Amino acid sequence: MRNIYNAYASCLKQHGGKVEEVTGPKAAGKHLLNAAEDELQPTAALKACKKKKPVPPPELDPNQNPNYADDFRASIKCINDHGIRIKALPDGSGWNYDASVSQDERGAPRTERILRECEIEAFK
Repeated sequence: MRNIYNAYASCLKQHGGKVEEVTGPKAAGKHLLNAAEDELQPTAALKACKKKKPVPPPELDPNQNPNYADDFRASIKCINDHGIRIKALPDGSGWNYDASVSQDERGAPRTERILRECEIEAFK
């Protein structure tokens, strides 16, 4: 899955988009690219890379999943129950790490595993 996001980020970068290379423990020995949110990308880059943008599964789309709000709350609870402190955004559009979570812990393999497992469990 990460290769799909890397292809999109690489395309954005080639077209003047805002992309950073991830290094250190967050990369876990892999070449990773992290693209800024689409709202921060140049219009030309978004247009050029539209066909490469990953499409989320329907379970993660609030417009397609009638249980999205409940599933989202369940994923937040699961992540917090595993010791990764996060706070949901009031509109349910995402979440942020609590200030108590260190930069090294964010993106660490253990954290990534918990995030993914909780997402899978909550949105099944």
